[in-house]
Amino acid sequence: MRNYKHKYHYVYYSYELWGRGYIGARSTNTHPDLDTTYLGSFSDKKFKPSEKIIIQTFSSREEAIDAEINLHNFYQVDINPHFANKRKQTSKKFDYGEKRNPMEGKSHSLETKILISKKMKQKMKEKEHKEKLSKIQQKLVWWNNGLIQTRSQFSPGPEFVRGQLPSSSENKKGEKNNMWGKRGKLAPCFGRTGSKHPLFGKKHSIETRQKMSLSHGKGENSLAFGKKWWNNGEIRKFSKECPGEGFVLGYKLI
Repeated sequence: MRNYKHKYHYVYYSYELWGRGYIGARSTNTHPDLDTTYLGSFSDKKFKPSEKIIIQTFSSREEAIDAEINLHNFYQVDINPHFANKRKQTSKKFDYGEKRNPMEGKSHSLETKILISKKMKQKMKEKEHKEKLSKIQQKLVWWNNGLIQTRSQFSPGPEFVRGQLPSSSENKKGEKNNMWGKRGKLAPCFGRTGSKHPLFGKKHSIETRQKMSLSHGKGENSLAFGKKWWNNGEIRKFSKECPGEGFVLGYKLI
């Protein structure tokens, strides 16, 4: 095992704004809060982190490596596309020689998970961080591979081309919609009344009801303000103005 005589040992998470991240362990004589220029020992040249979070500090290198192994196993960084780590830290390959991994069969504590979450939430609230996100957001462009689309400064892969996928809403109108023509017994909710309804015997919490009330709005703020039901004998439409020729006021189909 390598002999680390540094004063500080910590585990960190460096990341790209709106991109990938990297989890690593670091031993240094510089205080972690001042060690801002070091962003990781990654070898992926496409990974360009600009931010770093100190997850936890330790009194020894061994403890820091234990925590790093724990996090690598939990997030499966060697196969998780979100991480720039090409492999997981292991006791055998890095710091423990032939010694068995002391974290084998274990998972990191809830306290560590909560710590990561708090650090990320605090970072997202900082004004400086928000300004950086805004600048990065302006540089992002759309990419797609024919199946999925994503926004990034650089191409996510060789199969991606610039641009968005065709509007999904246009592909779901009229006969293209999988609900087209499904009425009566063919409707997915047909017969789901009374005890068969998924919410039968249940109630929304007060918090949920308040959120629903705010989202629906009241008076002029309501999405339904000024709208009326119209029908042409075959279909119904809910709008402020007459949807077209043949439509009359009323919900009931004549």
